[in-house]
Amino acid sequence: MKDIVCGALDSFTKLIAALHSAARPYLTILVATLFNGICAWAVFSNKLDVVDYITAIGPTNGMIIGFWFGERAALKESKSA
Repeated sequence: MKDIVCGALDSFTKLIAALHSAARPYLTILVATLFNGICAWAVFSNKLDVVDYITAIGPTNGMIIGFWFGERAALKESKSA
């Protein structure tokens, strides 16, 4: 019985790790696409000024890139240490 539980727990742990590594890129793409798309729509429908658009897009895209590459850099650093 103990082997069955340990095997199931190991399979579950591997599944969670795979979902974690797969969810990050999709979540990042989804957030970036939705935010940029909504802001672009607002500019084209004259609900947002171009200057405000640039002010909103720059820091947000920088944050998204930092979110994505920051963890990758931290993971590489922790593996090499």
